[in-house]
Amino acid sequence: LHDEFNRLGLPYRSTRALYRDRLISEYELADEIIAPSQYVAETFIQQGIPAEKFHIVHNGVDLSRFAAGQHKYDATSNPEKNIFRMIYVGQVIPRKGLHYLIQAMENLALPKSELIIIGRADPAYLSLLKKKIKRANVRFLGHIPQTELWQYYQKSDVFVLPSLADSFGLVVTEA
Repeated sequence: LHDEFNRLGLPYRSTRALYRDRLISEYELADEIIAPSQYVAETFIQQGIPAEKFHIVHNGVDLSRFAAGQHKYDATSNPEKNIFRMIYVGQVIPRKGLHYLIQAMENLALPKSELIIIGRADPAYLSLLKKKIKRANVRFLGHIPQTELWQYYQKSDVFVLPSLADSFGLVVTEA
């Protein structure tokens, strides 16, 4: 990620590195640790945290909000129904790789297409992204309440998550 930030001309700020020692001491003190996957647990175990402390509880979503077909969305009521719509949901930060997604949109130049980006943004990165847009149709919607996200997923044709580094994006399960 440090190299990626340098390529973008942005300062690298890793908050994880600042808290690493404190976190490791807390993990060592803990009697039980919940991890969202075996892979995540293994990364801790490789760092010396005892395997018997771990319990795997996979991430999930409220299916009353995100179940496919649960909500009735009428595509015929959408005046833009002929648009191929891609959606990204998550933080708008360099680690999420949105600069590559926007570049791909620019290169493809798909007619009647748009990319919807939903999430809180780092102001410097958002400014950089907006400068990269020449002809692609990209809309930044900012933060959308969890209770309203389903509408955006259902109005989209494709969900994209171009992350450069992620353990597991809950948005994948939502989508």
